[in-house]
Amino acid sequence: MTEEKINKMILNACREDAFKFEKFINGNKSIIYSGKKGQWSYLVEILIITIKSLYPSKKEVKVSINYDRFLKELNLWKYYRHGNNKSLINILTRNKESIYWQEDDESIFIRILAIVISNKKYENIKKEVIKNILFTTGNIKNLLEGIILSKVLFSLINKDDLDYEKLLKSLKEEIIHMSQRNFLNTNKDYFRFELSTYPGKYSLDFEREKINLLNILNGIKGKKFTNLIHTLEILKNKSCNENSSFFVNVIKGIYLEKEFKYVIKDEEFIKVLCKYLIKLRKGRVNPESLEVNEYNLPDIFAFKEGEEFNHTLLNRAIIIKKITYKNYLISYVKTKTGIYRFAKFKNTL
Repeated sequence: MTEEKINKMILNACREDAFKFEKFINGNKSIIYSGKKGQWSYLVEILIITIKSLYPSKKEVKVSINYDRFLKELNLWKYYRHGNNKSLINILTRNKESIYWQEDDESIFIRILAIVISNKKYENIKKEVIKNILFTTGNIKNLLEGIILSKVLFSLINKDDLDYEKLLKSLKEEIIHMSQRNFLNTNKDYFRFELSTYPGKYSLDFEREKINLLNILNGIKGKKFTNLIHTLEILKNKSCNENSSFFVNVIKGIYLEKEFKYVIKDEEFIKVLCKYLIKLRKGRVNPESLEVNEYNLPDIFAFKEGEEFNHTLLNRAIIIKKITYKNYLISYVKTKTGIYRFAKFKNTL
């Protein structure tokens, strides 16, 4: 049953994401965002990157993110991405404090999915979720909502008959017992910037957002924490607004009986990733098989059309087409898992 849930969650979210992204492509004729039928957005790309960066412990059944791999994957992703995320681009190029503290990072709700699925103990999940969120954003709302939604996901995956009221009670207790002092002492090393650079009083804003989150759990709706609001609607009423986020579409994959039908590109690859997550969850992946002694990361734009090359993150690849479009140099790269469209400003060559 758990494996069936995982497949339904991920496939439903990927299908709905590709469906919405096709509408975006139709409204934006730029070749930079184009792709073949069923092209997904950057959110699915980030899910794939997160899964590829998971690393099982050699000492216990626990899976964490390999942040060296994760950062290298993100640096490659910025050239083939289908969409934009200020927080992710910020840690790759700008490293601005204001973006880190204030910008919403939608990708965290995709990344926690891989972390929760691949682990069986909530204590391990919570630690890694916090570390992973703080890697790209210090936004307090994102942080608290990510922690709570990881607990929701954990409960959904591990319990076939979920009691809504009991879940609600456990979520409230999670927030009530969360001391910002203990939180900062435990996780201070994971922040990208010193707390002194935060635009305000972090401790006060932390407590204020805890209250806002508790209000939602007590049935008082607001404009913040929309992923949580829509998730609770599904769990309570088995219904949801059709125009929902990637994370909410994950929940819909379990709870709504009507399966979302849409053909996405490389769906078999997504199914393979689902199986891989399950193997990680069961402790059936040898950590040594994932170790990389030395990364080979050649400049993809330096290769000519028809040239083959080896790349640690892409494996064996070939340039099948090169074009220029306005101020962009574009290379189409074929790999075992699919075709990537890499784009780069000419003036950065």
